[in-house]
Amino acid sequence: MFMDTFPYIRGALHSFNIYEMFGPSWIKNQKMICTVFTDFCQELSFSHLDIHDKTLDELTTRIVNMRTPTSAGLKQMEHFGQIRGTGRFAQFDYMDKAQNKAAYG
Repeated sequence: MFMDTFPYIRGALHSFNIYEMFGPSWIKNQKMICTVFTDFCQELSFSHLDIHDKTLDELTTRIVNMRTPTSAGLKQMEHFGQIRGTGRFAQFDYMDKAQNKAAYG
């Protein structure tokens, strides 16, 4: 899963002044982003679908790929990935003990 590399992806996106997924900056640079971070973009495309679902066919895949999701902040998407990856709902993990302590006490 891409969550292990998300801090690097976030840094790269910030260098292009991209702070939200699927917003205007994302759309303008999507081809470049998805060329570099192919796995990341594929995960985003299907993150809300069960890719092992036998009913997922070519038509459904085309429809999903044609639609642009509503924009969301990078931190929001990272938090969603943390929840999805661990299987439990929890506060955002800054991956740094001092930052977590500063944020949550």
